[in-house]
Amino acid sequence: MALAQFARQTVQRGSLQALARCSAGAYAQLLPATANTLAPTAAGLSRFYSSASSLPVTTYNPDGKYRVVVTKELPGERWLQVLTGLDCRVEVCTSEKVILENADIKGLIGTKCDGVIGQLTEDWGDELFGALAAAGGKAYSNYAVGYNNVDVPAGTKHNISVGNTPGVLTETTAEIAAALTLSAARRVVEADSFMRAGKNEERIFY
Repeated sequence: MALAQFARQTVQRGSLQALARCSAGAYAQLLPATANTLAPTAAGLSRFYSSASSLPVTTYNPDGKYRVVVTKELPGERWLQVLTGLDCRVEVCTSEKVILENADIKGLIGTKCDGVIGQLTEDWGDELFGALAAAGGKAYSNYAVGYNNVDVPAGTKHNISVGNTPGVLTETTAEIAAALTLSAARRVVEADSFMRAGKNEERIFY
């Protein structure tokens, strides 16, 4: 099912289960978005969207009905257009910290959060799922193919829908395998080093 259709149906049912697929930007269909919708606003949160985090945040569609926290800046805009088009207020953490600690993520979640898009480097277990559930959260999406950082039973325990991005790296992996095979067969790396060192100017044939 196309992401946009899936997201519309789940949000119309009063759930943010759509988020479980929204991080798969490659599958997103573009939704109409106005300049006001995608223009970032000040990081300050209203009392309804209270947060205990001191990390910098960029907010999109501040008047959205659903609050979605994104723990890292993501490439592209299709995922953002899907979420804001579904009346989501999207808060993107812009901290320069490479890996956020659980306390950081819990601070971003605050007391009212409908869903989170997180990273493979984060420990999504009972602690974070519990915090998200306490804030009224319904969905968590791992921005990765793998989900070894996610305790799925813990998500189920707290009634949190969990998603990832299966299949998005299949073609890329195949292309890299083909490139490495050709590189090894034709000694591309050695030839590149040879040329960069200027050895091609030496007399190697007599």
